[in-house]
Amino acid sequence: MTAKRVIFVALALLLGGGLFAAAACSSANSCSSCEDAVVGIPWSAPDTQTYELDQNGSQVGTTTLTVERQGDAFALTQATKDDKGNSDTSIVNADATTLKPRSSTRSIVDSSQRTLFETTYESIGTDKCSAGQQVSIKRSVFSPPDNTKPDSTRQIVKCVPDHAYDTDQSLFLWRTIDFGEGKSVTYQTMATGDAHLVTLTVVGKEQLTVPAGTFETWKVEIASERSRQNAWFTTTPDHRLVQYVNNQGQSFVLQ
Repeated sequence: MTAKRVIFVALALLLGGGLFAAAACSSANSCSSCEDAVVGIPWSAPDTQTYELDQNGSQVGTTTLTVERQGDAFALTQATKDDKGNSDTSIVNADATTLKPRSSTRSIVDSSQRTLFETTYESIGTDKCSAGQQVSIKRSVFSPPDNTKPDSTRQIVKCVPDHAYDTDQSLFLWRTIDFGEGKSVTYQTMATGDAHLVTLTVVGKEQLTVPAGTFETWKVEIASERSRQNAWFTTTPDHRLVQYVNNQGQSFVLQ
């Protein structure tokens, strides 16, 4: 497995599908059980945490999660890299109270090319999108990666459903839920324009030891249409992510 593939799979987090699977505008998914996930913002910006990215028990890279305040919004940055120069960096600009996304970028770089995703969320008439919002996503591919002119570009526009967030903000969003044994919330996550259901369930408390130390944590199960994964967050008010494990042998572990 190449480092680029390791990085991509780890940051895809939930869906397991291909990027830019469809190009046509589609209507948003309806979900009667969905609700907003955020009950409160637990961090004080700036906030930075660094993690080992492990594959089947071996470290293959590092990931840094950073929160910065920018006016009435947060910039939520997830940056992963390895020692071969491969990297995957996403930045989501989200409302500082609701964490609803306003825009995002994601840059995936390896030795042969750079793929850039530029995403904008905007209000629109409910006659066009039932929830009154649409997302525009532009993908540009640069080969070699230091080229300034893209070799190809593609753009899609789709409707955004109610109670939806950007998939690249997931590791930040999960810190904001209502923690308590048995608590759960279902929302929709937008991944390159497609909406997918995600349900978070707080399983209970567990003591967890990682390179950064031993922590009392809340274990959270993350279930989507295609996967079931787990994450552990501190029981302290900041609810820091301590460990995340997906179903492909990969994990983020707090350093």
